Formats: sequence, C-alpha cells, structure tokens
Amino acid sequence: MPPAVLGANGLPRIAAPIFAVLVAISRKRGLAQVCHHVLAVAIPPRLSCCPGRSLGTWNDINSCGPAISPEDPMAVNNCSTTCCPAEGIWSEWVSTGSLQKGGDGKNLTCGMCATQMQKRKCLSESYGCSCVGLTTQSLASSSDLCVFPYATCCAPYVKKLDVAAKKYSCQSTTTVPAIKTTTCCPPDGNGLWNDWGSWASCSATCGLCGTQSRTRTCASAAYGCPCSGTSTQSQKCGNPACTGTACCGATYQAVSYDGTLFCQETQPAPAVGTWQAWFTTATCNDTCGMCGREMQARYCWPPGTTCTGPFTQEVPCNDTLCVFPRSTCCSPFVKKLSTAKKMYTCQ
Repeated sequence: MPPAVLGANGLPRIAAPIFAVLVAISRKRGLAQVCHHVLAVAIPPRLSCCPGRSLGTWNDINSCGPAISPEDPMAVNNCSTTCCPAEGIWSEWVSTGSLQKGGDGKNLTCGMCATQMQKRKCLSESYGCSCVGLTTQSLASSSDLCVFPYATCCAPYVKKLDVAAKKYSCQSTTTVPAIKTTTCCPPDGNGLWNDWGSWASCSATCGLCGTQSRTRTCASAAYGCPCSGTSTQSQKCGNPACTGTACCGATYQAVSYDGTLFCQETQPAPAVGTWQAWFTTATCNDTCGMCGREMQARYCWPPGTTCTGPFTQEVPCNDTLCVFPRSTCCSPFVKKLSTAKKMYTCQ
C-alpha cells in the first residue's frame, strides 16, 4: 500500500475529497479549453491516477485528468489592442522560498541584512503587451536596527527616522521610481487583477458550518487602469461531519469511499457500490496461536456510492503454534495439520 493520509476512520485516503471538482485546462492555440480525455480510476490499493494525472469528478464520474500547472502560460488575445503601456503592467511581487539570513556570520535578520526572493508576472502579456524589467528579485528584509556588537544596518542601508512609524529604522539611500500611469489600459476595460490570496482560516471545523474568505488587489490601478469585478470571495468550509447535527442547513451528509462522513452542498445521488478486497491496516499484535488481532479495512467503490456492511474488521491472526508455557492455540482454535503448509497450525 503506498503512503497515504489517514481519513477520520483511520483508513488510508488515496485521493483528495472525492466531490471536489477538478477542472483540467488544455492550452491550445492560445485558448483555454476543458479537457475531456480522461481515464478510468485505478482500483485500490493502487494509486488513483498515474503520475502527471489528478483525480477529479467529470460529468459526475470520478476519473483521471491532466494536472493543472500553476505555471501554465496565460492565453493571449491581442485582437483589440491599439496601444501598450510603455513598460507593461506587472503583478505585485510575491515572496518565494524562505528568508535567507545575512550580515556578519550570515546569521542576522535585522538591519536589512536578510534577503527574500520574490517573483512577479507580466499581466499585460495577456493582450499582447510585453513588460520591461525583471521577473525575479532578491529583496532585503526587516528594517529593524541591529544591536551591538553588530553594525546598525547592512550596506547600502543606513539608519533614518521613519516619520510614519515614529522610530529609527534601516532605509535605502535611493528612492524607488514611481509607477508610470498610462492611458493604454486593457482593451476589455476590466483591468488586471493580482492573483487571489490564500483562504483565511475557517470559522468552524465541521458540518460546512463555517465560512472563509480570500481577497485580491487590482494590479493595474496603480497604472491608472481601474478593475471591474469583486475583490473578495467567500465559501463554506469545514466539511467533516459533526457529531450530533452532522451538517448545517442547506448542506447534506455523504459517505466517502473509506467510510468517512462529510458534508457537501449538493444532495448525494443514491447508488450502490461494490466492496473491494480487505487489506491490513495494523499488523498482528501477537506472534502465535491465533491469539492476536489484525485490523483490516476495505473500500466501497466507486466513490460516492454506498455499500452495506462495515468498513473495518478485526480478525484473529498468526496461526503458528505457541510453545510452553503458553497454550498451543488460543480458544476457539485448535491444533490441526495444514495440508497446504505441511505442518501443524492453529485452525
């Protein structure tokens, strides 16, 4: 069994939540198209999908489709472009990787000694206008002053009064050039947005009783091109079923392939599944005489269906005869000749 994340019942989960819809994008001729070439899902305990493929729901069927790459090139539509901003329109800088300490001994995070790698995207390329400048940079971080015996600031930064914060900090001796405004805005009139930020923490842990939100900012506003659309998104969250009242209003309880109960916003369609073969989840806790117990589990397949019976069971294990002073076999098992093994075992 490949390494896996355990579900609420302690069973290995071989995929993300089964009702999450995967939208695979195929980039062809500069256009985004939904890919319909998907493959059947493998039966446990095999991995659901081969490398490079992701499990998703396609027309209510769980299938394997192409994985989405976050670095997919954006589609270009320059049909209505009449002019371009002089230096293009960039997204905001986004930090990548971890903070790298610097300064004396390469162990300081104060005095603008540490650095952080950042990257950005040329958003105006989406309508045929390239950008001028770098896509990556190493940015000095943490303007707090260092204390003795270290230098107050790492070069080329110097100690200056931060009027807004009303304290001294390490600041640059040069100013960052202001963004040049333009009248060559995106031709669709909608502006250009930065990527959505991360979802905030959920306000509840179960029953889809919570909500969470995320925000984005208008990248083109600083260039004189306002955005249209919403800057905030919200969604229900906390999908494991609760004890007591399992799901909050307007949501429905469903059962995953491993028996985990969770909540979803659509009512599950009744369908009968097929039990897969039992497999071991915890090894035998004794060495002989069928005295031990082994935990086993099975999946109800395909996901979204229901099966009658338990998802787990405990079975006697290890039929090797015990030796004195222990009894040969634990009741109700007795010593018998195993013709298959050609030796006495507990049966």
